[in-house]
Amino acid sequence: MTVIRYLGRACIEIIGDNDHLIFDPNFIEGPRKGISKIFLTHKHDDHTDAEKILDIYQNYIREDKEMKIFGPSSVKRKISQTPIKVEGGTTIELNDGNIKVYNIDCWGAEECVGYLVNINDKKILHTADSAKFSYRLRRIEKGIDLCFIACFEDYYDDYLHFIKSIMPKLTIPYHFGPDEENMGKNLVNFLKENQINTKFMSPGTEISL
Repeated sequence: MTVIRYLGRACIEIIGDNDHLIFDPNFIEGPRKGISKIFLTHKHDDHTDAEKILDIYQNYIREDKEMKIFGPSSVKRKISQTPIKVEGGTTIELNDGNIKVYNIDCWGAEECVGYLVNINDKKILHTADSAKFSYRLRRIEKGIDLCFIACFEDYYDDYLHFIKSIMPKLTIPYHFGPDEENMGKNLVNFLKENQINTKFMSPGTEISL
């Protein structure tokens, strides 16, 4: 079984049988202890927060494993740790699967990547805050179980077109901060009106696949 926790903003935590991962850890609700890998999409403050990464090192790591951080080269200017550089086409091996990296377009970011997590025979897609999805991402492999997508109102049609092109089993809007839950709820309503299987998750909630 794989547990996916939404922690606020663009932060998701994925807990598998033998892997414990966190993505863009500027969280509102804290993760669980046992994290062994951190993944960053780009260097914007709402995705890469040096204090939250230090908090993970001090309070949430798996003590018997070496912590590793992955991200595009530009994030190294934001954090004291040295990340392992990733870019589109990179594959990262997990104990129970792998992660494929995709270049994507995030507003105002010189570099940005998305992550397709293949874990315990489940596929979870983290799209950072992209609305202009690359050709390669729009042609991503079928059978995605769960897609996280940003929820900015100006890009509803872009999100819908992308979701219809990849056809995930479930789509969850994310990328909202404290007191902004209506951003996620409004996109859920829009997607439901367009026959997309979707669900609202507030920070701190989880689902199992």
